[in-house]
Amino acid sequence: MLNDTFIFKDKRARALGIELSGLIELSAAVPRVITASLPGRSGDLHYYDGSYENRVITAPCYLLSFSAEHGIDAINSWLLNNPGYHRFEDPADRGHYMMARAVHGLEKKMRLGLMNPFKLEFDAMPQRFLKFGERFIDVTASGVIRNPTAFPSLPLLEIVSNGGDVTISTSKSTLYLYDFSGALMYDAESDRAYYGNLEFNEFVATSNKFELSPGTNSIYIRGDVLSVKIKPRWWEI
Repeated sequence: MLNDTFIFKDKRARALGIELSGLIELSAAVPRVITASLPGRSGDLHYYDGSYENRVITAPCYLLSFSAEHGIDAINSWLLNNPGYHRFEDPADRGHYMMARAVHGLEKKMRLGLMNPFKLEFDAMPQRFLKFGERFIDVTASGVIRNPTAFPSLPLLEIVSNGGDVTISTSKSTLYLYDFSGALMYDAESDRAYYGNLEFNEFVATSNKFELSPGTNSIYIRGDVLSVKIKPRWWEI
């Protein structure tokens, strides 16, 4: 494990003098369940909406000698600037990535503690996203996508329309475009339509969440479109 590193915000930790001293730990996935007890009824009722609690990534680390050149301030700036979820890659889990935020930075006293062990913690979304699910799949003609996982995904769609009304449907949901001409991106996770800095939410509506279920998904397209491409964003626990 020595001389190994992780990637956060598209930057290798080693570039700032941080190396892993052991395996990265990932806390267990916990379904978000509401439990209710009813008088006179044996057993509890469980309500599960398909979601999971956030997880904790713990990275055991040490500082290389040249990290003094970069300084603790540079490391903390990398970890803590632009708070929110960012891409995190574990070298021991090369087929996946996660979305995480750094919980804390390094203490100033570590300037004198090179090679001393310490831990970095990250608050992470529960999904381990598959890297091969980042590619766009053209469904304009084929209209079929197979989800190889056991979990429904919320995809990103790239749509180019010639105008008029368009519907893009699966067996469980439909995406409607009303009198739209041009290109847009629709993010099923955030329920947002955009292209670059332009917002197109007023042209879009859905019936239920637009998701890709485990197994084969048939995509039905109606209307005058040039292309429909889907980035599936497959994930596992």
